[in-house]
Amino acid sequence: MHPRKRTIAVLSDSFLGEYQTLIRTSVEAFAKTHDCNLQFVVGRELDSPLFHDQVQNGIFEQIDPVLTDGIIILTGALSNYCGPGRISQFCNHYRPASICSVGIAVPEVPSVLIRNPSFGELVEHLITVHEKKHIAFLGGPRSNTEAQQRREVFLETLRAHHLLFDLRLEACGEFLVHKGFEATMQLLSKNVPMDAIVAANDDMAIGALTALQQEGIRIPEDIAVTGFDDLCESRFVSPRLTTMRQPFETIGDKAASLLWRQMDGETVPLITEVSPRLVLRRSCGCRPPALRPGNRNATHKEPATIETQKMQLEAVLLTQIKLAGKAYEGWASRLVDALFQELEGEKNAFTSGLREILSSCIPGPWLIDELHTAISYLRSQLQIKPEQAETVEDMWHRGRILLFDSMARLHIDERLALIRTNKILVMRSLDSTRPELSRNLLLKEIIHELLTVGVRNAVISVFTNESCQQLESVVAIREGRPVADSQQTYPSTQLIPDFMRSNERNSYVYFSLASGEERLGILALDGGNAGSYYEMLSEYLSANIKLITLYQDQQRKFRFEARERQRALELQHRQKLESLGVLAGGVAHDFNNMLSVMAGNLDIIHMEMPEEDTMREPLQECRNTVKRATGLVQQLLAYSGKSKFSVARTNLNAVIQDLEDFLKMAVSKNVRLKFQLTHELPDVEADTAQLNQIFVNLVINASEAIEELGREGLIRVETTTTLLDEDYFKRTISQEILQSGEYVVARIIDNGTGIDKDTLSQIFDPFYTTKFGGRGLGLAAVLGIVRGHRGSILVDSQLGKGTTFELAFPLLPTQDDSPRKPVSRPTQIGAGTILIVDDEKAVLKAGARLLQKMGFSTLEAQNGQQAIHLVQDFPDVINCILMDITMPGIGGIAAMSEIRKIDAKIPVVLTSGYSEESAEQEDYKVKPAAFLQKPYNLESLAGIIYDVMHLQESNIHN
Repeated sequence: MHPRKRTIAVLSDSFLGEYQTLIRTSVEAFAKTHDCNLQFVVGRELDSPLFHDQVQNGIFEQIDPVLTDGIIILTGALSNYCGPGRISQFCNHYRPASICSVGIAVPEVPSVLIRNPSFGELVEHLITVHEKKHIAFLGGPRSNTEAQQRREVFLETLRAHHLLFDLRLEACGEFLVHKGFEATMQLLSKNVPMDAIVAANDDMAIGALTALQQEGIRIPEDIAVTGFDDLCESRFVSPRLTTMRQPFETIGDKAASLLWRQMDGETVPLITEVSPRLVLRRSCGCRPPALRPGNRNATHKEPATIETQKMQLEAVLLTQIKLAGKAYEGWASRLVDALFQELEGEKNAFTSGLREILSSCIPGPWLIDELHTAISYLRSQLQIKPEQAETVEDMWHRGRILLFDSMARLHIDERLALIRTNKILVMRSLDSTRPELSRNLLLKEIIHELLTVGVRNAVISVFTNESCQQLESVVAIREGRPVADSQQTYPSTQLIPDFMRSNERNSYVYFSLASGEERLGILALDGGNAGSYYEMLSEYLSANIKLITLYQDQQRKFRFEARERQRALELQHRQKLESLGVLAGGVAHDFNNMLSVMAGNLDIIHMEMPEEDTMREPLQECRNTVKRATGLVQQLLAYSGKSKFSVARTNLNAVIQDLEDFLKMAVSKNVRLKFQLTHELPDVEADTAQLNQIFVNLVINASEAIEELGREGLIRVETTTTLLDEDYFKRTISQEILQSGEYVVARIIDNGTGIDKDTLSQIFDPFYTTKFGGRGLGLAAVLGIVRGHRGSILVDSQLGKGTTFELAFPLLPTQDDSPRKPVSRPTQIGAGTILIVDDEKAVLKAGARLLQKMGFSTLEAQNGQQAIHLVQDFPDVINCILMDITMPGIGGIAAMSEIRKIDAKIPVVLTSGYSEESAEQEDYKVKPAAFLQKPYNLESLAGIIYDVMHLQESNIHN
């Protein structure tokens, strides 16, 4: 058994809200850093008057305080319909687990709270800056503690300024947009003088804005409006909303830290407060800072030193803009550094810095809005020389275009996700009314749709009894693949079945499946990128499970048609989503298994066949063919990106000659390949697989360029050695300016369509492509490989005449080419017992025969579990283990870890149809004695076993 990782649960009323999303993202980052599991459990508000919400909240009963180490409860979001006593009871239900409350102070429970007294800053601003005297208040639910605290702060601030509060100017908006609208209309109907509305949250403030605008009331000229929370919508309503910003990311991180310290046995404070920040916008009467064009028109003053300016600008950004939390650490210095890098001549450095911040921080419209404000502040504060004005204005312009594009992309992605989701659910709803669809079939179809939106792990389970104490998993996907045998019964407090658990950390979102008064089951999904789909899916599943139960016995006349249509849709999706690399890697892996069987058995036949046997020659041809097939499979692995990166002395001519047949098959029929390779070409230090990828990419691109012309063409592949100087390298693309000297040069020359100047400047940009349906990664990968080999690349192209790619690599000094005596290892090693483990019977048998030929006794197992049992049953008998990595059930890496716990001295050799580097992606913490890639023959197997056994003997003697 693997040691159980700590598990943190977050109990929330929603998955989609900005408050919940940002806290969840922050806690998720904490869980990754501390290598613990995360459960984000979604119910509804406690004691909600809606019966459906009460049924949904049954999922909170499944959280076991024994199986869960710590629980973060978003009490502020859960308590709209209940008082402090109910919240306290709810929190204490989860003892003895460590608990942290977020939003509401709970007795004897460490709590993270917003400093509601800070709400007074906003009221103070309206009174002192805008001279408002008749201020209305839109409050939240009367049972909500935070709502009442904000009301008290509001009244205290009025009293401090000797203002009387007219109770007719108070209304309850229940923290909802439509209720805020209704409450504002009620206030207006009373005809009481009113010059401002303070809402206790942004949703009610947005409702108030809509009501006032509907009545023709100007904002803020007639009535100012403010909110609290700074939700995303606050930045994009008109006029933009003045509000108080809650540091959601900081809240999540502090809650997780308090929980972790409790689990470590520390005593933590009961109250931890974080302060919101006043955000001034147009709705209160404030205007954004003047946007001056880089001080172009100001009287020029000698600017401060660069370092002083950097410090001043960074201080301004950190003061005016609050991007709180670990995800944003150092953002201001990154942006300022990028600004000065561009001022010093590094083209596009500023936009590159913006892109880096956008990609590394928690995404969202609010982040883009903050960065836009940051650019405005930098523009107004930066000291520049008059001659820099045009460059700086262009830089601001490009920065704003980037942010505009990012915002548009967010909205487009969200819109497309909603359209796709709606289409899927409508189609599924129509299908679900067909009585011939079984529950399992419908759920499997939905799992397929989950795969298309990026969900890699999911389980749908239904309760097996009315007490809801036991679940049965119906269908599941794991690591992006449907689980074939997914039916398993397990206690409902586990939330997910055992087959979904591993020694790796996991992060799941849990939804309740319910219909009417009936709790149906639980939906568990990993924290992927389909958040807008999750809650809709849970509601949809609940309804359809019930529908299928009711209509399961009706006629099934459309069954064949529905299945055929679904199969066509599934095939279409697979064709779109599957890449050639994945296909090539999978095919190579399977071929390697088959080649292992062939190579092993051919070696055995060759050893036993008499020298004079006339069949030895055709047998040797078969062995040679297997070797050539192995080389082709290695090329497939190289193309798929699953080959091992291994730098060694390499000859470009040999690389190209090995690829010659492959390249001839890859080009179009109307394209002729010509190879002009300089004899006695010096060696370079390179990875052959990576060079293969370069030549395959460039030759196929050249072939496609010729094919566009619709006529016959020629591609020349040349190699030579050339003396190159620094002037040459200034025209090339390389990691840095290379030194003058002699270089090995390869050229790929075609007479195709050529490339225009605009396109030529972008061809190495990732994701830029001129091909319909292309990914834009080929040439970017070529450039990365060339740079990684300390080389350079030069492109020369003319429209209608063709293109030349010239690659230069530093040559290696010559070495003694006299033949070296190969290290020979005996194929007859000696006595002992070796356990061979592989789920492929043919591979298992072939390997066993080879080991027996080497003089060993063998034990065989077809999976990791059998291997563990054999080690337990035969103590001190097994001298070595040869084990496949990829097996159903317990794989080779997991089995190796368990075997080391039983007997740490047994050396384990791992085998795989993939390369060692690809296998290491499994991140095994217990290292094997050696790795042997399939296919292996007698010689390679004997060499590995010989080395491992001798190393073991050496360790014993030492």
